[in-house]
Amino acid sequence: MFVCGCALGLLAPSTSAAQDEVISDPELGGTSSTSTTGAEESVIQDPELAGSASSQASSSGFNNSSAPEFVSDARMIWHSRLGMDLRHSDPREETWENTNIAVLEANVRRSAALRFAFGTRLRLYAGALSRDVPDAQAQRVELDATPTAGYVDWTITSGAHLQVGYQSVQLGRFDIVSATDVLTISDTRNGPATLPEAYDVGQLALRFDLDASDWLSLKAIYVPFFTPYIMAATEGDYSFFPLRQSDVSADLNALGINNVVAENLSRADRERLASSGLSAFAPEVGLKKQQAALRMVAHGGFGEVALTAATAVEKVPSVYFSPEAIAYLQNPRNPDVAEAFDAAVRPIAIAYNRFTLLSLDAAFDVGPMSLGFEAAYNIKRTLPTLGSGPYPGTLPLPDQTDLMQVGARLEYLKGSEIFVTVEAFGMYALGLPRDPMRGWMFLEGGRYLAGVATGAGWMPEDTHLRIELGLLAMTPSTLVIAPRIGYAIESLELELGALIIEGPAPPVGVTPRIAFGTIYDTVDQIFVGFVYTL
Repeated sequence: MFVCGCALGLLAPSTSAAQDEVISDPELGGTSSTSTTGAEESVIQDPELAGSASSQASSSGFNNSSAPEFVSDARMIWHSRLGMDLRHSDPREETWENTNIAVLEANVRRSAALRFAFGTRLRLYAGALSRDVPDAQAQRVELDATPTAGYVDWTITSGAHLQVGYQSVQLGRFDIVSATDVLTISDTRNGPATLPEAYDVGQLALRFDLDASDWLSLKAIYVPFFTPYIMAATEGDYSFFPLRQSDVSADLNALGINNVVAENLSRADRERLASSGLSAFAPEVGLKKQQAALRMVAHGGFGEVALTAATAVEKVPSVYFSPEAIAYLQNPRNPDVAEAFDAAVRPIAIAYNRFTLLSLDAAFDVGPMSLGFEAAYNIKRTLPTLGSGPYPGTLPLPDQTDLMQVGARLEYLKGSEIFVTVEAFGMYALGLPRDPMRGWMFLEGGRYLAGVATGAGWMPEDTHLRIELGLLAMTPSTLVIAPRIGYAIESLELELGALIIEGPAPPVGVTPRIAFGTIYDTVDQIFVGFVYTL
């Protein structure tokens, strides 16, 4: 699921208000974007520092150590999007949503060797069901802020570079599906409809870069405190424990408190309570869940080859149920079962499990194209399983296995007019679940997942028009189509697009292999919006 979610999210159409040129840089993640605003300022973004205010080359000339004075700068991006669902199957699915993201970032350069970066992201979300439900009003509104940057950037000496503080910690060179990028945390509350500016979240980290020689570079990242993905707990189409009308109505009607709940707890209130409850199971602040990565890059006329080793923690929680809890969920009205459940010491547990990664990736330039390859071995990844038959077989239970992941990437650029990126990826589980009656939830044939993702853009010369298309096809049968049209007027870009996700109905009578498209098959939407850059 961690691969599926990343793929769908990054396929969301690009929204840079004036993204005119794409520059290939293999070590910086394959594709960097040169943005040109109405004032014709140029900013080159480093994908391994994406989401932070840490671009090393910027219009302020921060990297020019010979400059007589050191200039500070700031920028703001405001992205607003209104999406309307094309269909829905449950009264608790939100039929429209409006998301506003404001990113505020600043760089303060104190000397040729010292720079401070600050950044925050404000999010205002409003969504609504098609109508009020018995226990809640239709509308939901959320307002919050998330740090994107807050660090010191120090050039210790020539070839040695240190960043300490809140920052993005991206690894690898793949944009859409990356086996190497295991430290990044994301805001997934809007699922595949998440705006590009809302994904990466800054976390407290130490990053050290060293040019060991003219052909070898080293990068070390240390994350002392663990932070999970930012997820919706119960409310919204993309929540971790989505509410369904039949389940909620039955429970609340039995207690006769529908009206009481509706009058005293809004949907936003209940989401805050549920999210707080889920967060209570996250590891307490301390050094028990430290994460780290070491990356070595050899470069020369042949291209680049990189080796990465990391110890990381799953960013999505795993929910474990004791036998007493499973029996109670299957038959809650049985007094003996209820008594055993009450007496259980730990009937339900939530864990964030550790895993280890070893990966090898490479990049080569061939004419107008850039080619990339990736292979990774994951030790003890946690995946959900499902069983055949009735409940509790349909209850997702976690298990662990080693995984192999591979990927290939092709990027084609034609000046500032056309860009095409194609990424193929595959994942293979080396083991089966310990319970022979269960199978891996999202893997075809119980063992593998494979897919191809494409992102393409065309901006005709001497026009303000930008046409983009994202496509994803993956196993089990899932198809995502994400077209977008943008029209730029100086610092403002208007956008019109759609997000279409197709998948099969769940299988009946066999061990389910639920497709990602099955879960989100009813969240298709069209959207309009704008991006303003200052």
